[in-house]
Amino acid sequence: MLLGASRAKAQTWEQLNDSFYYYYQRDDYKQALPVAHKIVEMARNDFGEADQEYATALNNLAFTYYKCGNLAAAEDNFLECFTVKLKVYESEDERCLSTVQMLSDIYKEQQNYKEAEKLLTGYLQVLSKKNKQQSKAYVYSLYMRGDSYRVMQQNERAITDFLGVLSNENAFITDTALLYGAYEALADLYGDVSDKLKGEKIFLRHAALCKTVDGEQSENYVLALFRLAGFYGRTRQYLSSQQTLDKVVDWYGKNKGTESEEYLSAYNNSMLLLCKLGNYAAADSMMDAQLLRLKKKLGETSSAFENAVYKAGIIFMQANNYLKSEEYFKKSISLSRQLNKPALLISRLNVLDSLYDEKNRTEDRIPVLEEMVALHERQNLLTDSVYAAKLLFLGNSYRRSGYSQRAVELVPKIDSASRMAYPDKTNSYIDSRTIIANIYVSAGMLDKADNYYQQSLRLASVVWKDKKERYAGLLKVVGQM
Repeated sequence: MLLGASRAKAQTWEQLNDSFYYYYQRDDYKQALPVAHKIVEMARNDFGEADQEYATALNNLAFTYYKCGNLAAAEDNFLECFTVKLKVYESEDERCLSTVQMLSDIYKEQQNYKEAEKLLTGYLQVLSKKNKQQSKAYVYSLYMRGDSYRVMQQNERAITDFLGVLSNENAFITDTALLYGAYEALADLYGDVSDKLKGEKIFLRHAALCKTVDGEQSENYVLALFRLAGFYGRTRQYLSSQQTLDKVVDWYGKNKGTESEEYLSAYNNSMLLLCKLGNYAAADSMMDAQLLRLKKKLGETSSAFENAVYKAGIIFMQANNYLKSEEYFKKSISLSRQLNKPALLISRLNVLDSLYDEKNRTEDRIPVLEEMVALHERQNLLTDSVYAAKLLFLGNSYRRSGYSQRAVELVPKIDSASRMAYPDKTNSYIDSRTIIANIYVSAGMLDKADNYYQQSLRLASVVWKDKKERYAGLLKVVGQM
């Protein structure tokens, strides 16, 4: 009788587990959930709470809750499961680590990084007491905790944990994903000028690892070199950056093609570095060669070619070579007109306008602003804040260049567009009243100027209550009129 009962119970256990896996493997988690509960109860009653079967049952129940989107129930069951696993397995066992990883993920999904840090610190302490610092479980937990510290902006603690991961580099050299993650995290943390020496060591070690594991011709190694070149560039080690980047450009050209996004990105960075080194002639020569290749491949009237010309202007602007950037921006604008894309043309004109504004080239701004205003009007974008802003800039540019009558003629448009684009209690709206007043002053129309100055003062007395210096400056302008 006892033997028969035991066999019946074994069959019931097997049937329940078969039923659970049937539903789970078909992603029918709602049906799997009550079965998982029955298995947990049976495991507790038949095997006890310090048994591997009970740990497995809790683990499956927690996973099912997780798949159902019930993170609170999943967390509770994973915590109980983790407690049981620490009793029935060695602390560094993969099954203990997997539960810690799931709990950490659950906390991070809820942005509860403090709880994740608490869990991981507790597990690391358990492993340390058993001298398991060289285990996979310890290193993975260090990585996960470092990631939590980084999100919480506790950078020094994050650096300590990621360096701890790298201290096990030789023992875990086949697990490149973990090491790459640690290197990339440290690269971000050490990526500023203040940590220049430490950062360089990390980037060099990362490149060396990729070279050893993946080979000198691997894309992983090339990506590591690209990051190293970027670090050198950010820390103004331009010659080292250029020398490193040359290898990247060469590899992408041979393996991805000269039209590939990766090649173009590396190539453009190389030109920027030449500018930083003061070798504008070489950078210009590289740019001409690239644009000639693209022109033959894509055609001069293609959007892709226009975009390449525009990016050329951006590169030279970043290198403070404004004359060259102006040349490319004008070419980009000409191509945009041929493409008949008003929105694109407005954006390109806007960049050239910004360049002229930065260099106080008021006369040069005027035709650019006039074209932008006309484009907005043709597209019926009269309530657009950009339209209102460009009208203001144009009116002010007319005034500063001595074209007072043209500025006055523009006032009705400025007034109307500002009223539509800006709420009446904003800095932009106050500025519009002041600029209109300044225009009228330049034309000798003081009564009209006074009307707009008074509007500015009334609004500024409310909006600028906490900006006394700014309000005083406006008062002074009005008083000098």
